[in-house]
Amino acid sequence: MRKQGIKLKDKSTLSKGEYLFDHFLYGLILGSFDVYNILPYFVPIAKYNNSIPRLIICMLLTSMFGIVISYNHNRCGKGVIQDIISGVGLYTVSTLGEYAVGFISWLCIGLLVISVFGIILIITKNVKRKDRIKQIMFSRFLRSTQVVRRNVGVAAVIAVVALPIGLNCFQNEKLNEDYYEKVCEEYGLNADDIQDGISGYEGELSVLENYGDEYRLEKNIDTIKLIRDNDTFQTLDYEKKCDVLRAVCYCEARYLGLCKINIVFEDIEDDTLLGTYNHATKTITVNAKPIKDGSSPGGTAEELLITVLHECRHCYQNLLSEMYISATPEQRNLLAFTGEGVNGWITNIGDYKPGDETIEGQMEYYEQPIERDARIYAETAAQIYYLMIDSLLNKQTDD
Repeated sequence: MRKQGIKLKDKSTLSKGEYLFDHFLYGLILGSFDVYNILPYFVPIAKYNNSIPRLIICMLLTSMFGIVISYNHNRCGKGVIQDIISGVGLYTVSTLGEYAVGFISWLCIGLLVISVFGIILIITKNVKRKDRIKQIMFSRFLRSTQVVRRNVGVAAVIAVVALPIGLNCFQNEKLNEDYYEKVCEEYGLNADDIQDGISGYEGELSVLENYGDEYRLEKNIDTIKLIRDNDTFQTLDYEKKCDVLRAVCYCEARYLGLCKINIVFEDIEDDTLLGTYNHATKTITVNAKPIKDGSSPGGTAEELLITVLHECRHCYQNLLSEMYISATPEQRNLLAFTGEGVNGWITNIGDYKPGDETIEGQMEYYEQPIERDARIYAETAAQIYYLMIDSLLNKQTDD
């Protein structure tokens, strides 16, 4: 004897193939965008903690849960979005959750309480049709899973939005320390060297320091701290802004061990040119237009900080290239040269491409070894400056 099975009304708006394909497509798009754009933008350490395998696992877990409970009777776009957002939220929590344990704990508790309460409301309703009790209980079970699915999606949205923004806006000592270490590891640097700067050798050999301890960051914190916040920086007059950028330049010159350099601020006709370095005259020229008008491209505090650090790096590149030329073939194999790609810098300096208005010309300029190195260095160094400024300001507060 064959009994009639439990049947549910099919509310699907997508075919089975479309449902599976949408999970894959939107998961790939939103997941990749979150990994490579959203998280690193708000929390730079995410660049070092990103993991595609972990993202795939998170997406599979949430998508499989959603597919299992809705594949036969409730395939819709809303469910796809819920599953994808839940996967992104799970990935965000697994990547950054250790820096906000309290927030994640309360979020999980809230999710659990609300889900349990919703499930109780569903399963405790009276069953009027005793002859259909199995179908009704199975229907309530599926409704309960949908409630959990919905609540997980809401919690995921909160995590995706609040967690990165919160870590970006509020100081987190553990986050700062971990990011500091990651940056040092990437560049093969000693954290103590970055903290204390490059000091002269105290043995028998003498070292000429063009920029001494008076240019240390902590000695100039009252000036350099003004570049930490764009709103504060934009309230300064033009001369004061120049003083801040000049202080940063000298501080960076001390850290990199640069020669004596000249720093000038002048209007450059080409508005796309934010700064230049002339090694013949050892001169860094910063375009004054964006400094005067902070709303123009390149005029924010962070952009100007990166510009100054970028040009200081060009000075460093030229000085190290000069050493490479005069070094013996054996000495050129030292990590100080090979690790930095100095050989490529020398070739590039001799065949520098200023670029033109074409896309090909801009890409040719953008991808040159010395420009690529200076760009990456400046963007990373800017984050280090922020960390150091925050650390020194916190120390002042504690004292």
